[in-house]
Amino acid sequence: MKIEWRKLAPWGLYLAILAALVSLGLYIVYQTWGLPLQISVGLIVVGLALFGALDPDRVRVIFTGREARNSGNLIVMVAAFLGILVVINYLVFQAAKLYPDRTRWDLTENKDNTLAAESLDVLGRLPQPVKALGFYTKSVSTSNADSILLQYQADSKGQFSYEFIDPDEKPAAAKAAGVPQGKDGVVVLQMGERHELVENVTEQEITNGLIRLLSDESRAVYFLTGHGERSPDDTGDTSYSQLKQTLQDKNYTVKILDLRSTGVIPEDARLVVVAGSTKPVSTDEVTLLSDFSAKGGALMVLSDPLIQTEFGDASDPLAEYLASSWGAQLGNDLVIQVATNKPSPYITGVQLANHAIVAQLQNNPPLFLLARSIQRASSEATNGNVTELVQSTPFFDNCYPYCSWASTNMTDVVSWLSGNQTAPANPTSTDLLGPVTLAAAYENGTTKLVVFGDSDFAANSYLNTYGNADLIVNAVDWAVGQENLINLTPKNTTQRILIAPSNLQMTSNLLLLGLVLVIPGLVILAGLLNWFSRRQRG
Repeated sequence: MKIEWRKLAPWGLYLAILAALVSLGLYIVYQTWGLPLQISVGLIVVGLALFGALDPDRVRVIFTGREARNSGNLIVMVAAFLGILVVINYLVFQAAKLYPDRTRWDLTENKDNTLAAESLDVLGRLPQPVKALGFYTKSVSTSNADSILLQYQADSKGQFSYEFIDPDEKPAAAKAAGVPQGKDGVVVLQMGERHELVENVTEQEITNGLIRLLSDESRAVYFLTGHGERSPDDTGDTSYSQLKQTLQDKNYTVKILDLRSTGVIPEDARLVVVAGSTKPVSTDEVTLLSDFSAKGGALMVLSDPLIQTEFGDASDPLAEYLASSWGAQLGNDLVIQVATNKPSPYITGVQLANHAIVAQLQNNPPLFLLARSIQRASSEATNGNVTELVQSTPFFDNCYPYCSWASTNMTDVVSWLSGNQTAPANPTSTDLLGPVTLAAAYENGTTKLVVFGDSDFAANSYLNTYGNADLIVNAVDWAVGQENLINLTPKNTTQRILIAPSNLQMTSNLLLLGLVLVIPGLVILAGLLNWFSRRQRG
């Protein structure tokens, strides 16, 4: 009996349709271009090829007959309709940018495209126009920033405008605006001679930036000198000149303070930084710092291991003050981390707290070099809040490759660092086992203190390494109260989500597949089968 291959041709089309549905389902469930999905896509091609090979006349009719003309007309109409929608959307969006003062309607239920009342109030208080410069390279999308900045422009009554600049194409413009080298996707707010850098482009951060522009409050940061501290005025690798420039770019005033000669902390000081003293700070100077702190001034101490100092057997009044008044005990030790089975004084694997200083550093943690521990003293003040910002990795037996501890055997540590002795392979009974605190924040009412067990990380050589710059600048912002000037009224978001019976993503995807694809797909497939069956009967 002669086989009529033409009658088998629809099965090739059925195979292609089924494979297409399976392919879509696999993509929804697994979200990856895996082997099963590749096979399903291949079967689509095979099914269409079989249909064409078994019934070439039918294919010819499809592409040249009346059905083709009708299908072509339908495709043209759908394309025209979609094109009209795209053009209308584009014109409306461009009109909003060209005519920002025209009335706009926010038809979303939760007013997602309307600024919070606090933001509108700040815009209404602008004394002169503000220009926002968005520095975005081609590798970073501007869509989110464009949408947010457009809202500010529309509600500012002509007092707010913005533009985007590619720092790769115009590096001079980025430098003139004070954008740190290597930063991408940031906005600089300019009002007259003042400017504010906004790194996390959200409504809250932009509004806070505008508030800082409006504020005439002093933002002076003083660096203590006279005890071998790192200088913000020197340009050497171990100095803090790059940190000074970064702070000045954020409208901080950075100055030097020598308490030995002045005997007084200036009234405009918001923060006093003691960075890497190699000689003890005197008792009289510590008294001045204590009085400054008691009146609401902020302190920051970046202390190195004693092996990097000239303290010898001399007392350390500053360390004694930190322990007695704040409960911050500086350890006479060196933090060691085992990295790739080799002990190292460089601490890269760290744990970060849930705190404003380190909240944005989870994906870009800092690097510490030759750090000492910060422990909780027995005399810790009970009326203050303590947050252990940065900790080294935990220690446990065979905890390679990133276990850590603080070694108290400083004689062996010095010999090791000098190359005269092998690295310590394991901690001793007197050592402090990880996690070891490397940075901590203390808060007592309006008074704030930040302590680091290392000062190298903020020096010119390492400031732009990993998250070091963000860590020290965030610490300055927090200490002087600049990290969160205003909390916007949250919008009540109406949740419209498909709730899966479990927290597993696979279950959610399968449920989505069944409700959105399988059931409607079966209905469509039944309709197609019925149509083909009727066509076969003529």
